[in-house]
Amino acid sequence: MGRYAEYDDHDSQPRNGCSVSPGLHGCLKCPLPSCRYEDSEGYRAWLKAKTDQQLITVMQRDRLSVSTAAERFGVTKRTVYRTLARQKV
Repeated sequence: MGRYAEYDDHDSQPRNGCSVSPGLHGCLKCPLPSCRYEDSEGYRAWLKAKTDQQLITVMQRDRLSVSTAAERFGVTKRTVYRTLARQKV
């Protein structure tokens, strides 16, 4: 199979979904407002919001300190503080 075998002839997007919404009908079930291949900035914003929410959820659930959360998520303490500020926690 060639490099572009997973793409339709007249389309630059995969026909089996993507990492956001995989599967045969992935695009129909996608949570993004526009395709990640057409709007990469929107995809990055969506991914950042999702990651921020995961960090906040784990911090609250496990009662983690900023230092522990930074170590567990592989980010700096400054990143954790910025995430907390963005989420207004």
